[in-house]
Amino acid sequence: MILRRARCQVLAVDLQARLVPAVADGEAVARRARVLLSGAARLGVPATISEHCADKIGRTLPEVIEAAGPEAAILPKTSFSCFGAEDLVMRLEGLRIAGRDTLIVCGTEAHVCVLQSALDAAARGYRTLLAVDALGSRHGRDRDVALDRARDAGIGLVTVEMALFEWLGRADDPAFRDVLALIR
Repeated sequence: MILRRARCQVLAVDLQARLVPAVADGEAVARRARVLLSGAARLGVPATISEHCADKIGRTLPEVIEAAGPEAAILPKTSFSCFGAEDLVMRLEGLRIAGRDTLIVCGTEAHVCVLQSALDAAARGYRTLLAVDALGSRHGRDRDVALDRARDAGIGLVTVEMALFEWLGRADDPAFRDVLALIR
């Protein structure tokens, strides 16, 4: 099914100061997550950002926060899954009740917090997709197995550009040029 922006929300998992540099191709992962978040903000797709044990691994990268825009919620967690944190659950469920039942997940680490959050989202009935070019792990093998497990669980895979162009739907959308500038 084509992604419709009115039905989507983005969950950016743990793109934090001490974690992203430890991830394989961490800068590329963060860059693609910023493109996804910036496009989402421009197209009115709400974003939620999780921070895992920020006192130990740092806060969310400032450039990620900036890309997500002022409407994004940044919420703490200590559980690996975002669905183990009450404030995150309330935010995501509130958006789902408002009709945003499709959850696009990006971030780190793919095989721990991202995968557990995606599995929990799917179990709760969200249409769940992983933005594969905007997620990573310290080791490539862990990321690869996480993607295999997600696919086996019925979780979809998408790239950032797929999501953005599906949200746009048309070249004459007023936001087309802004979104196109993000990916060039």
